[in-house]
Amino acid sequence: MRGVTALVSPTDGELRWASGGLGRVLVARMGPGVELLRGLTELVEREGLRYAVILGGAASLRQVRLRNVRVTPETWPIRDTHRVFVDLPGPLELLSISGNVSRRPDGSIHLHAHVVVSTGGQQPGLAYGGHLVEGAVVLSTAEIAVAEITGIALSRRMDGETRTLELFPERA
Repeated sequence: MRGVTALVSPTDGELRWASGGLGRVLVARMGPGVELLRGLTELVEREGLRYAVILGGAASLRQVRLRNVRVTPETWPIRDTHRVFVDLPGPLELLSISGNVSRRPDGSIHLHAHVVVSTGGQQPGLAYGGHLVEGAVVLSTAEIAVAEITGIALSRRMDGETRTLELFPERA
């Protein structure tokens, strides 16, 4: 059945999905000094998008902050003690960005993005990737494409297993 939560197998865990389409595509240029997550959030709010996917982008960055899981926790949820935060000074190139825009239980935007960046400076060409957290600041330009999702509601709700806000795609 399309759009219904299904258990893949007892060992593989749960699979949630919904099918829909794409609506408007937004392409934005962010100038020097814009914080990337705030800029994306403002774009989504101003354009009235409820749900969206980040299609991609390219940018030069002054700095970036990434988050990755460092160790697998004994029990859920994953906490900051299980994570590593990496602060990278620029100049950096944003090689890729992907993610989605969903809504928290209070209706506020939840922007979930992962990026790959490469270094300039002393060690050019090293690549780093991870979950984008606040602190990515545009150096000269950021060009980002976002597509509105239609026919699907993306909510972030407490997951009983992971004990954190997880994505729940449903028919709109």
